[in-house]
Amino acid sequence: MKARAAETGLRKLIVSVRPIGKEAEPAVPMPEYAARRRPDGLLADRWLRTHERLGARVVKVCPIAVTLSASLADWHDWTGVKLQDGENFIPGGIAPVYASAAYDTATYVEPNVWLEHPM
Repeated sequence: MKARAAETGLRKLIVSVRPIGKEAEPAVPMPEYAARRRPDGLLADRWLRTHERLGARVVKVCPIAVTLSASLADWHDWTGVKLQDGENFIPGGIAPVYASAAYDTATYVEPNVWLEHPM
């Protein structure tokens, strides 16, 4: 992507990144998770760290990168999880799913991290 961006004359490339290790900590707010550093000073998440090693820097957290709403039955079919009213965690999710039995709906709002790669 950097090569193609450079060919077109762009001075920087902004990428949207879904931190891979966040699945293990879906209840942790993304700003807190994305800011974590290892003792050597590099970003703690291995996918964010890969970008950092390529020269990228964190620009900001995008709090609403993906939003998905569906019926409770659909969520059960997709995840195998019977959602309860309120906050739920699903396999592979990096944020909670909020469910309402009264409205037969659940909504997942996934954040991501924007990184800037200099050209």
